[in-house]
Amino acid sequence: MPCKLQLTDVLSMSSLRQSFPRMPISVGLVIPVFNRAHLIQQTIESALAQSTAFDEIIVIDDGSTDNIVDVIAGFGEQILFFRQPNQGVQIARNYGVSCCTCEWVVLCDSDDLLMPSFLERFTQWSQSHPSNDVIYCNFHLFGSINFAEDKLASCPFDYLKDSRIEDDFAFDIPDLLNRNLRFQPFFSSGCMIRRSFFKALNGYDSKFNGIGAEDWDFTLRAIVSGRVAFCLLPLLKIRRHSGNDSANQLHMSLGEIAVLRTSGFREWPLSQEDCVEVARQISIRSTSALNSAFAAEQFDLVIELYSSINSSDRNWRHYLKFLISLSPGFVRRLVLLLIRTRQRDVE
Repeated sequence: MPCKLQLTDVLSMSSLRQSFPRMPISVGLVIPVFNRAHLIQQTIESALAQSTAFDEIIVIDDGSTDNIVDVIAGFGEQILFFRQPNQGVQIARNYGVSCCTCEWVVLCDSDDLLMPSFLERFTQWSQSHPSNDVIYCNFHLFGSINFAEDKLASCPFDYLKDSRIEDDFAFDIPDLLNRNLRFQPFFSSGCMIRRSFFKALNGYDSKFNGIGAEDWDFTLRAIVSGRVAFCLLPLLKIRRHSGNDSANQLHMSLGEIAVLRTSGFREWPLSQEDCVEVARQISIRSTSALNSAFAAEQFDLVIELYSSINSSDRNWRHYLKFLISLSPGFVRRLVLLLIRTRQRDVE
């Protein structure tokens, strides 16, 4: 289970780091993979094309059944390759970090791409700002649909207001937990983590393995227990395709609700404002999940989710969907037929 760092531990770690002279840092790359032999070659090639080389590149095969072994063998001794029975990406990441011997670890999913200057920019900045524990990266989405806008640019509010910004990196971001609850641009793929900090947090919590937004738990725990920075440059490309969990909105919303309710970040002393925001976000995500569940005719789930929505966030449509879900099956079928007929007439 994830451990709970004390604030004094975090402060003492930062003070010690600042007292030593800055030395070149070592950075390893961990790539978990499951049945993506057709994509991981591009990911590894992007890692090998860095202007500053990784000290280690580690691939963790999470029980793949495709030809991943042949693909990795083609890179020879440039790649450290480890295998485990299929247990999910969270455990695969934890295993990869445990195999790494470097001071810092970069995580990258097996279908994503690092820009050539990624590691050079990250190592240069972390050497001149040694007190940070984890650095996240802005990114572009790519795949079947091209997205011109980077992730940070899509934020509906000024995410970095009053932050310190130096050399295209933001740090000391005020009210970061509250901001991250409202908008989440900090993805595991492309983040660089101090290995000692990762171990202190006990890595990713396997209880969230397989749910939507399973990585968010680690991000929230990192925010409340360490010093977080963010690279404004989109030095990462995250692939968007039908295999992404984020393509399933109901799955994502339910996962986010589970994280908000049970993540270890809630064990920390949160401000009143943050507690209120957590409750508000559970309500907002429950609203989204209710609409998706009704569209999927998962009526028991609609009934369950309705009670999680704050009264201020409910409207007559939510109440109607709740009442329809409570109705006998033949009534639901009749009402849904009328609704769909009406929709076709409007179109």
